[in-house]
Amino acid sequence: MLKVCKFGGSSLAGAAEFLRVRDLVAADVARRVVVVSAPGRRHPDDQKITDLLYLCHAHLRYGVPCWELWRRVCDRFLAIRDGCGLHMPLEQELESIYASLNSRTEEDFLASRGEYLAARLMTELLGYAFVDAAEWLCFDYDGQVRQEESYARLASLADGRKIVTPGFYGTLPDGGIHTFPRGGSDVTGALAAAALRAEGGKRQSVFPLEKRYGTAQQSCRGERAQTAASVPANFCHVYTSSFFDCLVLFYLPPFRAMSHMKFSCVADAPDPEQTESR
Repeated sequence: MLKVCKFGGSSLAGAAEFLRVRDLVAADVARRVVVVSAPGRRHPDDQKITDLLYLCHAHLRYGVPCWELWRRVCDRFLAIRDGCGLHMPLEQELESIYASLNSRTEEDFLASRGEYLAARLMTELLGYAFVDAAEWLCFDYDGQVRQEESYARLASLADGRKIVTPGFYGTLPDGGIHTFPRGGSDVTGALAAAALRAEGGKRQSVFPLEKRYGTAQQSCRGERAQTAASVPANFCHVYTSSFFDCLVLFYLPPFRAMSHMKFSCVADAPDPEQTESR
């Protein structure tokens, strides 16, 4: 059995949250694939890492120094590393990224570094292998996911290993970074589960859910969906359906009051009755 777990920004806001994720993943040997977002807000007045990175790009675009913003990004990641007792030489990564920034830096590249760095830290914390989303999630130039190519790449790269992969981004045919719209790490999680045939043998399409604290409700224009029956109390309901036939766990921190979150469809799913014989 294999389960793909996706952890959002509020679940990765600081070192304590990273350590909680480690414990959750270790609690079930089937949780072998982890998809991460960039760190979110630690408190209501805080800023998400992705928001800071978009601000950095706006500064660069207009020729305004972004060092103070970048320093805040660095401080967040270094605090997570040190709070988790990790030894990754993160300063080198951060310095290399900052040295590469200029007015021609692509917005998607810079925005994706939050997920990339979070995944690098989570990889060391869990003792898993790191698989960069840029190595497997393929987009056309119009931003459409090349699903079969992406599935084949991830299956080859994972090869039965326990892995961490960043959410939110992939690559264009020319090798440039391309991101989903905000919230796209959830789509990455669904695609990873489909590629690796998590909790099932067929690749089918996941119905999105509207998720509330402690509950999950279908919000996909009336399509029929199905939630897994046994989900730990500190997880949102798992969603499954007849097109991906997979299991993806989305962690909701039990200590945070959260409003609802909506996720976009990965693909239009056929009627379940029409897929029975497939």
